[in-house]
Amino acid sequence: MGKGNVVAQFIEHKVVAKIGLLIVLAVFVIVGCASMKPMWVDKGSAAFEKGKEKVFYGVGTASAEIKDKALRIETADNRARASLQKIFDTYTAYLMKDYQGQDGVVVERAVKTFAAGNLSGVEITDHFTESDGTIYSLAKLDLETFKQAMEMAKEVSTIAKEHLQKKADVMFSELEKEEEKRGAK
Repeated sequence: MGKGNVVAQFIEHKVVAKIGLLIVLAVFVIVGCASMKPMWVDKGSAAFEKGKEKVFYGVGTASAEIKDKALRIETADNRARASLQKIFDTYTAYLMKDYQGQDGVVVERAVKTFAAGNLSGVEITDHFTESDGTIYSLAKLDLETFKQAMEMAKEVSTIAKEHLQKKADVMFSELEKEEEKRGAK
């Protein structure tokens, strides 16, 4: 074996080692990126402005304790929608009691939160699964869609109000007639 062959083999081994190292690094980067948690998971529900678009986001989760994956996804999706609803319509009852006795200060706190409503145009735009199986869902409602839904709700509300007012007048008249009959007896 000549000196040239030894140098060629050395260079060849160095190139193969570098290629192998690059492949290993690429695998680590791909695996690392695949398991990286999106920012929205930790950020939670909020309103954002992206250029001209104004958007509300809601985040929902479902733990791996829900064994059925489809049910876990549906649960996370519904919780994301509910977190959006809480942005617009939430009733919170809060009670705090503060006592001081011989054993020191005792503070009790109770919070009850309730949200109900109907949001049209909410889209589930993303999912993320933690290594433990917990699923996160991202719900999106853009401001323009929300405004359109609110206008429709106002129209429906006006129609419903008119109907109820007409119905209330009839019901009131019927009640008066019934009272007159009972009073005449």
